[in-house]
Amino acid sequence: MVKQPREVKLSYSEFLSHENKKLKNHLEEVKFNSLSLIQKLDISKKENLKKLIEVVSVSHDFGKFSDYFQEKVRKNSSEERYERHGLISSLFGLFLTEKFEFKDVDKGFVNAVVFNSIKHHHGDLENLEKTIKYETESKESSFKDARKIFENIKKHKTKVNRIYNLLLETEGIDYLKEFESYLGKINDRKRDNKIIIPDLIRFTEFNDDVFYFYLFNLVYSILLESDKKSASEVEKTKEDYSHPTEMLKYYKERFDQTNEFNKVRETIYQETIENLDMALKESNKRFFEIDAPTGSGKTLTLLGNSLKLRNHLRESENKNPSIIYALPYISIIEQNYKVFKKVLETRYNKIGNDKLLEHHHLSNEIFTKSRDEELSYDKSSFLIENWYSDIVVTTFFQVFKSVFTNKNHLLKKYNKLTNSIILIDEIQAIPPSLITPIRDCFKILTEKFDSYIILATATQPKLNQSNERKEKRLDSIKLFSSRDSSSLSNKKINKFFNRYKIKTNLINEKTNLDELYDLIKQDSNFDNLMVVLNTIDSTKDLFSKFNDENDFEDFEKIYLSTNIPPRERLERIEKAKDYIDNDKKFVLVTTQLIEAGVDISVDKIYRDLAPLDNLVQTAGRTNRNNEKDFSDVHVLNLVDEENKDYPFSKYIYDKILLEKTRKFLKKKNKFSERELVEEYLSNYFEEVVDDKAQGVKTTTSGNEIDLNQEIKNLNYRTIENHFKLIEDDLPEVSIFVLDDGNSKELWEKYTDIFNRDIESFEEYLDRREEFSKIKKEFNRQIVTLKVKSREELVDFKSKMGVESGCEVDKLECNGVICLDTESDFYNEQTGVQFDEGKKDIFQI
Repeated sequence: MVKQPREVKLSYSEFLSHENKKLKNHLEEVKFNSLSLIQKLDISKKENLKKLIEVVSVSHDFGKFSDYFQEKVRKNSSEERYERHGLISSLFGLFLTEKFEFKDVDKGFVNAVVFNSIKHHHGDLENLEKTIKYETESKESSFKDARKIFENIKKHKTKVNRIYNLLLETEGIDYLKEFESYLGKINDRKRDNKIIIPDLIRFTEFNDDVFYFYLFNLVYSILLESDKKSASEVEKTKEDYSHPTEMLKYYKERFDQTNEFNKVRETIYQETIENLDMALKESNKRFFEIDAPTGSGKTLTLLGNSLKLRNHLRESENKNPSIIYALPYISIIEQNYKVFKKVLETRYNKIGNDKLLEHHHLSNEIFTKSRDEELSYDKSSFLIENWYSDIVVTTFFQVFKSVFTNKNHLLKKYNKLTNSIILIDEIQAIPPSLITPIRDCFKILTEKFDSYIILATATQPKLNQSNERKEKRLDSIKLFSSRDSSSLSNKKINKFFNRYKIKTNLINEKTNLDELYDLIKQDSNFDNLMVVLNTIDSTKDLFSKFNDENDFEDFEKIYLSTNIPPRERLERIEKAKDYIDNDKKFVLVTTQLIEAGVDISVDKIYRDLAPLDNLVQTAGRTNRNNEKDFSDVHVLNLVDEENKDYPFSKYIYDKILLEKTRKFLKKKNKFSERELVEEYLSNYFEEVVDDKAQGVKTTTSGNEIDLNQEIKNLNYRTIENHFKLIEDDLPEVSIFVLDDGNSKELWEKYTDIFNRDIESFEEYLDRREEFSKIKKEFNRQIVTLKVKSREELVDFKSKMGVESGCEVDKLECNGVICLDTESDFYNEQTGVQFDEGKKDIFQI
């Protein structure tokens, strides 16, 4: 028997949306916040967007007018299935769309975005829902439940109608009477046990316009941010600062201005600024590319161009867009964030998060203002996760998973990608199969949503297929390209950006680890050497040979892989740089984590086979500052003797990419930097885009998923499952490495935090806030590894004697394993290991 709620006598001003928040005020704030977010957005059909946002804003919490919810918010017991407000609110939203006229917008889309965004504003999106269950025994809300909730809301008819006449600026409309009639019409659409939502099936069958996906994201994102802003009592809006490009000039004064290479970097910078200035005068294009070699100063060039562009928009259009700078790896983000901060410090005494924000899963969770004000955890979380900063330095994951996901907490900042300046550094790190969806995203953001995008890399991939239809193409303005530079002569480019030769005579032969070691031993023409291999196993085996043999006694040995905690990895990279500065000999054995953005320059490199763009990125770690005429980069085909000479490269990389790389490398035994980048790489990318960038992915079961079609059909869960920046479905294990007194103290704090029983949502938030204070340092001790199989992971835990629990003497807490460096499962030089004499269970 269903328990009836205790009838509460309420005046209209006393309906609550949250514990200390009046529902009327909340709906007004969400409407105001939502419309404010699009105020400066210059897009077509803006009136339609305003109407959509108004509908979802005022209707998203309609179900909270029920006594069921009002008892819940006052912490009285009620019937759970009738406390839920998502479905009844989404139906009310559908009803309100009937009262607005949407010109030139598919009615099916209007219903899709209103119904699904409201229904899921407290959870993650599903694949587009086209029907409603009439009744159900499960916990899922049904149409019958929604009717019962509405019958309860009718008790407050006068009060609710008064509120909606105020919200929608109308007079005398009996919204509840009209809604009751609408529910009757919806009920007539019942087929079996399902209610068919009007126009949605037709929309998904005939829609071929990807724009609707991005418009859905925008409406949903604005609703989420505005709702959480009101609930969090955050009054702050993003502050706008004026950042003159002269800051770059002052920052560069610390460098040797007489150095020839620095002069070349400044020439490249000035050329990009001049080309940007010309483009803004002569073109309305918003998509730019900087094709600059490694070591040419792309970080400062990107910052300078973004500030120049923003100042132009500020003066000409009274706009002050945020700058969002995205990179693929956290190690590069931390490095480049420090550069940005030092530039800003030439103008400001204090750099708070309102001016500059570093955002990734390891970054600080407390938002500080430039006036030394530190905000509470709750408000900080809102401001950080919604990018309330002038300049944001973040990851590819945070940017692209603000678009291609079903996750509520990620999609809520999608609106920040509109009306912004977006800098994408090292775009080649994107998997080729995702190029087409990302190209479409760039096109929509720049052509429809008032954004500017600048791509910068030494290995710029092709975004358009060779036979791409004109309306699908995304064409750029080149701000710099070494092959057709207007300010650098061919002679100067050859001198400064033709720094290495890639030697490929070994790729047609199978080379095992012993043979690789012998090759290096016979090649004594270096003071420091980097060997980049594709798997953790191969790096550890080779590193042990350098340690066990006596051939390199005069050389320091450095090892890098994801088996080493991040703090220790950074220290080892700094150690290698120090050795270079002090002419100390060393050998560095590493996985490919070194290959992009790490500012290190060695004498010579040996590299296991990898896709061509990866090889070019690796090669950028030698002779980086033009220390000598040429460096050698040897590429070889390293094989696993214990697995029938299977190439290590095939454990990691796509076989089609490897085959195309072989095809180009077989043409010659030696390539200079310029000919490889300017001639062969462009042809390689053209073939890759034509073959791999269609947006079609093959699942582990062998089925093909067409991401482009799933995007058009608004199938958000499918998109989340198959849009992966890192392709693997292997289980993960997180290991906290206990290596000193500070790490021991961190582990004790962690176990203390997670040992407490949680009995309320407030206690849960308190736990999150307390962990946030140690999160950054704690995660610097975390090694997150992919495990080859779940069985191996169980075996690993068993051998360690892991017991789940949160006392300090236990080895596992909250899913994190604690591992002391004194343990048999940790090697001081090579990090986490399974056991001696057995191949590692960990993948890179």
